[in-house]
Amino acid sequence: MGQIDAGGALWSVITIAGPVVLALAILFAMVRNRRSRAEKQRSEQAVRDQHDAERRSEGLPPKTTPVSAGKN
Repeated sequence: MGQIDAGGALWSVITIAGPVVLALAILFAMVRNRRSRAEKQRSEQAVRDQHDAERRSEGLPPKTTPVSAGKN
């Protein structure tokens, strides 16, 4: 008698701390990967420019953008 079951206590700590650490890691990643609206617009414009350049190199006219594009 008098012995403490350290395995059960350790398992309890892991069960509680594990999800907390995982949530913090996910939150950290989301904050670090957040982009501003200006960055998104620059990225989208660069993609459109690249696609237009490819179309021109193939002898095709640039693709027209619908009026509703970019309002997401």
